[in-house]
Amino acid sequence: MQNPKAEPLLAAQTFFTTFSESLAPSHKDTLRHLATLLLPSHVLNDEIAQRFMNEKYAIRMSRSGFGLLIGWLTEGAGGEALGAGDGFTGEKGKRGRASVMRVVNNHLRFDVTSTNPTAVSPSAWEESTGHLSSLIPQASGSKTTIANPQAFNSSRGLVKLGPAPIPEDLRAETERVLREQAMMDRDMNAQFDVNLMSSVRPLTAQGLTAPTEAELLPHPPSFRMADVEREVSAVRDARKRIRLEPSVLAGVDAASPQAASLRARALPSICAYTMHDVAEGYTSLMAAGFAESYIRLWSLKGEKLRGLRSDFSSSAIKDASSLGKIREKKGSTSRKLIGHSGPVYSLSFDPVNGSAAPPKYLLSASADATVRLWSMDTLTNVVAFRGHENPIWDVKWSPMGVYFATASRDRTARLWSAERTSCLRVYAGHLSDVDCLQFHPNSLYLATGSSDWTARLWDVQRGSCLRVFIGHQGAVSSLALSPDGRYLATAGEDLAINLWDIGSGKRIKKMTGHTSSIYSLAFSAESTLLVSGAADWTVRTWDVRAAGGQKAKAQGQQQKNGVAVNGNGGGGAGRGPPEEESLETSDLLATFPTKRTPITNVQFTPRNLCLVSGVYQNPDAR
Repeated sequence: MQNPKAEPLLAAQTFFTTFSESLAPSHKDTLRHLATLLLPSHVLNDEIAQRFMNEKYAIRMSRSGFGLLIGWLTEGAGGEALGAGDGFTGEKGKRGRASVMRVVNNHLRFDVTSTNPTAVSPSAWEESTGHLSSLIPQASGSKTTIANPQAFNSSRGLVKLGPAPIPEDLRAETERVLREQAMMDRDMNAQFDVNLMSSVRPLTAQGLTAPTEAELLPHPPSFRMADVEREVSAVRDARKRIRLEPSVLAGVDAASPQAASLRARALPSICAYTMHDVAEGYTSLMAAGFAESYIRLWSLKGEKLRGLRSDFSSSAIKDASSLGKIREKKGSTSRKLIGHSGPVYSLSFDPVNGSAAPPKYLLSASADATVRLWSMDTLTNVVAFRGHENPIWDVKWSPMGVYFATASRDRTARLWSAERTSCLRVYAGHLSDVDCLQFHPNSLYLATGSSDWTARLWDVQRGSCLRVFIGHQGAVSSLALSPDGRYLATAGEDLAINLWDIGSGKRIKKMTGHTSSIYSLAFSAESTLLVSGAADWTVRTWDVRAAGGQKAKAQGQQQKNGVAVNGNGGGGAGRGPPEEESLETSDLLATFPTKRTPITNVQFTPRNLCLVSGVYQNPDAR
């Protein structure tokens, strides 16, 4: 005799099995989670299930599709699509329609568009869908809930995305040093240039508003020589920068004779660091955090890393030369930094010196819920910052140093100063872990990515949320802001990269091609090229300004040219099925495969050389 209590469970399992397959491509993570809910008690205690029960799920539909749905629910009595109910008639059909209508009324909210369905891109149908009400912050002092992310973004007003201004005294001193160097180099044009820095410093792009000096984060009132050296090096780097122009590849046949030379102008040179013994790449130092709670530091120039002797007297240190005398006589090209009590998840070198000199400090974030500041002069821990309640997934310096931000499992991001041990601001609002973050180039804003499938833009000083970016179907694993301040790129566990216009909060396009988790993103100096690194053992380059969209079948085939492979290119090592090749969008310029190295970090140097790093996976290791 069948147990009556088992019948609803069996019916639910049958329903799930029947209809889940069609939703798997875009909702794989949600379906995997819902499949584990087998009892009523599971539903009552599960956060995602409760959101389905209590929040309305937003769906975008065309007017014709919505009319057909209403016609089916009302058997044509609703004035739409007579005869749409054929095949589901009788008393049983009425009861079925009534049940579906209750679900529609209680749990769904429709966003109906009058646009011709054929004119709407597939990715556009995904925008502003899902459980939106809890993801959109409520305006302070208002009891009205904003259910549309675009309405919220518009209500927050203008954001100032232009470059940060340079103090006049720093600009004048930098130009004086540049002219002195030009005289030594006998560069007559540079000697008499009225505004030497204007041609190489980023200008405010059309349509963007630049902040004033008073709106920036507080910094020391007077500049230091390190600031001058940083600005001078920035000018040198800009002059010698490799200019990348992906637009030259548009409409060019890959087999044509001129394709190779055009490809050299469009694509970056990529230098890969592979760690065999198991970062962040500067031109002089590289650091990596390990699960064994330590940090390993490498000198990429082959120089010896020497710390201070344990028997020195602090009174003997009077200047830089005396500091050199108390260093260890022997050293090695790599050093261990020990201090954390849990796995180290993120590292960040301070940017104060730019490319003029090696960094002075290193920040590390760990599962022990602390951030530690390490001195690169003494190779020792200077201070530990405590405040988070759970593991810290990411840490980043602000573009001008002094301040840094952290992202944690406790669902918050926090702002810190290197001069204080307590946090300055808490950015709360995400519904799950804050997995990654990045400062805007002008330091006014902070972008965060979360496991709640959203990214947010925060006002650094006020702590308020200014933009919400909703469009991924999985956790946001990585993000990057363009050097010109206009774009935000986010990568999710749905294996997609979304490009957003920060000013409007709208998604520009969706880029697909990776076949496994995407770990890192980076823009080129001109903001025209985006590079991504992933667990599919590949580095991929994307044209930021191209329209995107699915590739034509003839273009989706592999193209081999000695330096790049379009398509899977063997990088996935057979991880993805052959049909996944059609998922590549047309803005994918090239794929650079590695042998067996998941790419955990990608970064552009100031001169547009792309550095990538990862840990080689030995096929014989178990």
